[in-house]
Amino acid sequence: MNQPQDELDPPFEIIEPEQWRGPVLFNSPHSGRIYPRAFLQSSRLDLPTLRRSEDSFVDDLALGVVARGYPLMRAHFPRCFVDVNREPYELDPRMFEGRLPSFANTRSMRVAGGLGTVARVVGGNRCAANLRDFAAVRPPPPISRNAGKQAVKGRLAAPFPA
Repeated sequence: MNQPQDELDPPFEIIEPEQWRGPVLFNSPHSGRIYPRAFLQSSRLDLPTLRRSEDSFVDDLALGVVARGYPLMRAHFPRCFVDVNREPYELDPRMFEGRLPSFANTRSMRVAGGLGTVARVVGGNRCAANLRDFAAVRPPPPISRNAGKQAVKGRLAAPFPA
């Protein structure tokens, strides 16, 4: 029996140039357009409202850097699903029915504004349904925090033309 492929597999991609010109990586972490079905079903908002949180088409605008010799990393998932520019456990306790563990950062200014790792607010509207307990949020795999760094680590060590 075949396992169905995860909607977000892979969660990001790195588009490499034919010839690298220097140790610079361009990144578009907020322009992802793949919304997992379970996320859409649990959200209180419709897709057009959720899409307001995207940096729509920034990844397409940045594609020109690849032809000029620089890689582009882009996320496939939207910022309202998970914001990769947050701590892994920057979580809003109002989104959970159960108690969060003590290591969760529940007091940051971003969490207070509804913009933690998982957004509570998108465009001024409440976004996600309450999660039953902390176990509903799986910890990220170890590589996820440094995925881009790991993916290009060997490339950056290579010599570049002057």
